[in-house]
Order: sequence, then structure tokens, then C-alpha cells
Amino acid sequence: MNPFTEFPLAVRPAAEEDLDALVALMRELAEYHAALHPAFEPHEEWEEVWREYIRSQLGGEEQIVLVAEWEGKPVGFANASIIVRPAFKEGRRGSIHNLVVSEPFRRRGIGRLLTEALYEWFREKSVRLVELEVAVQNTLGRRFWEELGFEPLMLQMGKWLSDKP
Repeated sequence: MNPFTEFPLAVRPAAEEDLDALVALMRELAEYHAALHPAFEPHEEWEEVWREYIRSQLGGEEQIVLVAEWEGKPVGFANASIIVRPAFKEGRRGSIHNLVVSEPFRRRGIGRLLTEALYEWFREKSVRLVELEVAVQNTLGRRFWEELGFEPLMLQMGKWLSDKP
């Protein structure tokens, strides 16, 4: 059964006019992560900084920003880039930086559709290995990525050098 037959859904490259919607979607992700661990709490000006970051990623050769639209309204996005790890045989890799689907639209296959579109872009760029980071506390996110075949490659660790916030 195709989960997209019930509603009009499209995935396309993001454009400048999507920036407000992308910030709103990222806000959902930022709030979710901030509740997971103090290390993920955004700073006061994060929205403007992030807006400029994502603007710089639009239309690039080595990066992509995709929007998932339902009836013309952005309900999810993903951004990714090509990275180079020069010490490894498989040094040219894809890196998925963010993927978020607005809460009311989750569990409909939109995240998978965005991921498949990223895979297609990575293949066009001759990338064979894709990696990402997911918060250890983010059990929903970890399960999503594991269901798509991702497996742990490295464990990122952190230590506060002063009192935790």
C-alpha cells in the first residue's frame, strides 16, 4: 500500500521563499532536542544564525536542502552534504545533517521519502556511504534510522568542563 495515495505530497529542492517554513520546522526539532539534554539547548539567536546557514546551503554543488510539501505546505525538510574523510578508503561520504517532519504529519512515510530523495542525490554524486549523527537520548530517531539500515559507526562523547547548565 502506498501511504502517499491519501494526500498530495511532493519533495523538491528548497528555495529562498521556504526559509520561514524551514526555520519553523527546525524549531520543532530544536525544542525536541533541548528537552533531551542540556547540550542541545539552542542559544538566543539560533534562528537567525540557522536561517543564514541554511540559506548558504541552497542550490550548492556539495550540499542539498529538500522540502516535503503536503498540499503545497512545507511539512518536513532534510539537509545533507558531501564530506571528505581523507584517512579512509571510502573517504567521500554523504552526511545527513537534519531531517524533520512536523509532528502532525509523522508516521506517514514522509521521512522515508525525504531520505530516499537524499539517497538519489548522493548516488548522483557518486557517494556510496552515508552517515549521520543522532542523539543517544533520541530513541524515536534512532529507531527510524535503524529501520532504514543505519548502524552505529562511531560514538560521539561529551564532557562539561564547568558546571552543567
